Amino acid sequence: LKLAFFFILGVVCLVMLSFIWRLTVLIAQSEFDGQHQFIVSVGNPAKKIVCFTPETKSVSILILKEKTNKDEIGKLIQLPIDAYVQGDTQESMTQIFWKSIFTFSDTDSINAVDKAKLWWYIQSLHADTITEKEIKIPAGEDAFADVIQKLFLDKSLYQEAKTIQVINATGLPGFGTRLARLLTNIGGNVIMVSTGKTIEDVSSMQYTD
Repeated sequence: LKLAFFFILGVVCLVMLSFIWRLTVLIAQSEFDGQHQFIVSVGNPAKKIVCFTPETKSVSILILKEKTNKDEIGKLIQLPIDAYVQGDTQESMTQIFWKSIFTFSDTDSINAVDKAKLWWYIQSLHADTITEKEIKIPAGEDAFADVIQKLFLDKSLYQEAKTIQVINATGLPGFGTRLARLLTNIGGNVIMVSTGKTIEDVSSMQYTD
């Protein structure tokens, strides 16, 4: 009887240690730090783009009138998508992220810890801190200026007020312009886009005073 007790106790301890180890790994792999802007595409095809902005304790939701392939959405609306989550876009964001914690989809790019963080963040907000806007795809210039740039403003980037020069050294025409638009949409101050003299294999950033 004692042997059976110690055997069961050992199994329970191993299970608990395994769970703790797994949780530690998930926390280490977590991407949402609760301090910086985090943008999530919801649905596949994508139907909503959700921007979590801890600095202003708010959430902005961009509703797409047309269903769009999730792999193309970042390029079409020219925003840096941090993560992709599957979900029923007819439900509230709280419901979507709560259910996603217990649902494992091949299209999800964040783990259960991140989903739990996002669920906790959004359910703790007041309704007046959640903004929703709707646009057509492809988006016109008015949509970028009046909707996207207001919803997805990165306060830290905007307040730094650093001037940005984009040099396209990819060899791909128009790539620099798209990156400049993306930076502008989240509050960056892009003053110049140029083409590099040589093609580079690795992207880099340089800072000057």
